[in-house]
Order: sequence, then structure tokens, then C-alpha cells
Amino acid sequence: MNYIMFDEEVVKNLEHIKSLIKDMKTRFDHVRGDVETREILIESIDRAIEIIKIKQDVILIKEDKFIYEISDCYSGGYLKTDYHYWYIIADCQFDAEEIFEQKTGYNMDDETCECCGYDFWIRKVDEIPKNKKFLGEDARIIVIGKEE
Repeated sequence: MNYIMFDEEVVKNLEHIKSLIKDMKTRFDHVRGDVETREILIESIDRAIEIIKIKQDVILIKEDKFIYEISDCYSGGYLKTDYHYWYIIADCQFDAEEIFEQKTGYNMDDETCECCGYDFWIRKVDEIPKNKKFLGEDARIIVIGKEE
């Protein structure tokens, strides 16, 4: 049967399964494989729960716009702006670069240091992470063009 389940229900069920696996004792517990299998199952469940919770912490943007992440590459050994990551919501990459250049005064094609390469790097992303685990706890981010 196919049931509709929300993330909260899945997390609750996984937590219940995890407690059942932890409490499960068999007469074969002395066999190392059984114990290791249960530990692997518990780790897998913990990871599934973490993925679901991270998914819930993500800001989603309307489909008619694109999200561009601009990262400061530390060319020349220093941060160029006040932020490590810029998330710009725009119709296209050209517009995102133009918005970035207007806000910062920096050109996306600049190279502070020839050996380091470009000062900034841009890519299209599917979502803006709310959880800084992806970026580093000390990362400073700014979002421009977010529609309420």
C-alpha cells in the first residue's frame, strides 16, 4: 500500500525503528556480524533523519527565477567583500553578475593575483542553504532578490 507520509512522520518512525534495533538482542549477539549490522543500520537511520531535517531547513525560491551562488575565492589571500557567499536571485547569470557588480563595485572577471585566478566564482544552485553545515559555521552569507 502507498501511504502519504510527511517528513515529521518519517522521522518519528525512523526513531522508533532505531530504538527497536538498539534493543534487539539475539542468541547470536556473540557473532560480530550481527552487532556490526545493527550499528550500521542505526548509523544509516541517523543519517536519513539528518538529511530530512536539513531538507526542512532550506529556503525554496519560485520556479520562474534562478539562484546564483557567488563565492569569494580569496584571490590574493583575502576576502574581497563582507560576505563569503552571495546568493542572488535573478532571471539569468548575466543579471546576477550585474547585480553583484552594482552592489560591490567588483567585476566578476577581475584577478587580484595572477597565480590565484579569478576573485569570484559563480554557479547556479537549486536552493539557498539555511543550515551553515554546508558552508562552514563562520561563513557569512547575503541573499539578494529574495521574494517574500
